[in-house]
Amino acid sequence: MTPFCLAQHIDFSVISCLNNTNACSNSYAVVVGLSDYRYVDVPEELAFAVDSAIMFSNEIKRLFNIRQENIFLFLNDKATAQNINQSLIDVISKSKPNDKIFVYFAAKIEQDWVTNSDYLLFYDIAPNSELFSNDAISLVDLNFLEKKAEEKNVELIINMTNCNR
Repeated sequence: MTPFCLAQHIDFSVISCLNNTNACSNSYAVVVGLSDYRYVDVPEELAFAVDSAIMFSNEIKRLFNIRQENIFLFLNDKATAQNINQSLIDVISKSKPNDKIFVYFAAKIEQDWVTNSDYLLFYDIAPNSELFSNDAISLVDLNFLEKKAEEKNVELIINMTNCNR
């Protein structure tokens, strides 16, 4: 079986920059790749998550002329709840109308059995956690990000690679 998050399977055609490579020069990217977790067993398919995140980061920089300082790349032990949440808040806050924010997650996604919500798990997810709310980001939280971006007239492009389902 081929893992879902092989780097060569990223489809950049789904990202719209209106064919203007300068249009994204003031835009941002938060890119997360997790092939290792502090407390959680890692499925075999996650072996390619870091490679996918690095490739995604390199490709959006090259294709869309995003400045390096506007790309926040979090791999394995750097992909903590605090780092990722703060970066998402920062890029939404700094963005201006017509900017673009690229968000890419190649990570483990699990359903919280208490809330029945799907969560992207961060490196520091607590072992045997009953609620993921502090150590992960729910798909509902991503909807909130979309609303904040829409209020600012910022295009938010989210790509999630579910490596374990």
